[in-house]
Amino acid sequence: MCSAVHISLHLLHSVFLANVIESAMCGTKCRDCMRNSMVETVVGGIVVMVALAFLIFGYLTSSSIPSGNGNTYKAVFDSVDGLSVNSEVKIGGVSVGYVSAVNFDKAYRVELTIKVRKGIHIPDDSSVAITTSGLMGDKFVEIVLGINDDFLENGGTFVYAKPPLNFESLINKLVAAFISKKSDPA
Repeated sequence: MCSAVHISLHLLHSVFLANVIESAMCGTKCRDCMRNSMVETVVGGIVVMVALAFLIFGYLTSSSIPSGNGNTYKAVFDSVDGLSVNSEVKIGGVSVGYVSAVNFDKAYRVELTIKVRKGIHIPDDSSVAITTSGLMGDKFVEIVLGINDDFLENGGTFVYAKPPLNFESLINKLVAAFISKKSDPA
């Protein structure tokens, strides 16, 4: 959103400079130059207002992260490659919380603290996985709900945790397999 405002301000600045140069070339401030200047300034102002409206809308809609009154859970992974504090937590593709802390446990495995909106009950046989939005998108934590009637208590730990897929190692394996198949005489 900030880049849209920056571009709008840059365009407004460019329009203003163009008007100054045009007036200087004209030699006088003729009525046509003044009229064009006023129209371009109004259009630039409208562009800035629209950009600010988008910025405000983005700010208001992105503040859906639950505040301190939700439930906290723990999940332990060997690696959380690409995940960070404030990464989204989703159930069925719907954002229900965020990662509030990333620490090491005593065995130097990565322990995530996950904050989930109040009122969402998570069965104790549920699992968590680190997933990517699209092919190269942001990483987030996906909670896959279990079927037990017992629920994780506030502060509880997920038993099942699936680490993120490492695309770099996957691509390296594919390239190695392709090279070995190509060099294999058939």
